[in-house]
Amino acid sequence: MRFAAFISVLALSLADTDIGFGTLHLMTQDNVRTQWTFYVVEETVKAGQRLGLLDFYPDIGMIVKLSSHKFLRVNEKGEFTMGDEPDVNFLMGDQSVKGGRRKLLYNGREEFQLCEDNTVCFNCTCEGARKITISYEETK
Repeated sequence: MRFAAFISVLALSLADTDIGFGTLHLMTQDNVRTQWTFYVVEETVKAGQRLGLLDFYPDIGMIVKLSSHKFLRVNEKGEFTMGDEPDVNFLMGDQSVKGGRRKLLYNGREEFQLCEDNTVCFNCTCEGARKITISYEETK
């Protein structure tokens, strides 16, 4: 466990660039930002109208929740969760989304699913799933 914490701190210190603190927002199919952001309940990421402040390190593809220092991850079922180990498969697209926001990509893909219980997943078949995209909006 100490080794994992050491690697996490080392990765953060070596990541000399980040795009700034920000939030993730649910986008409609025509790239319009909704009022829904993403927040964490225990270790599960959900969509709703709460705010979770994050920091993204594009050089190494990881996203950190500031209040808990946990990393955004996609588990083996495709569910968005928070954990002690970074998931380095996140990328940001160009600032092509309205308002300077960037699309979140995972393994190079921008399509995610919003499940009936408001959990978020990647490449999964949860109940009541609908296709969504996610944007990262830097806090100014």
